[in-house]
Amino acid sequence: MGAYASRRLLWAAVTIILTSMIVFLLVRFIPGNIIDVIQGNLATQGGTVDRVAVLKLLGLNAPVYVQYGRW
Repeated sequence: MGAYASRRLLWAAVTIILTSMIVFLLVRFIPGNIIDVIQGNLATQGGTVDRVAVLKLLGLNAPVYVQYGRW
């Protein structure tokens, strides 16, 4: 019974990790990003946004694996 429980816990951990990776990548690689949303909202109010500064502030200029670790 202990071996069965160990296998189930191992597979549960693997499933959770893979699911989180898939969700992260789906959210990360859909068209558009938060910078476009911020820029659109500010454009309606007559403002502008420095895309590079916002990318750095949100950490979106880091590699994908670093972003996943932070997420």
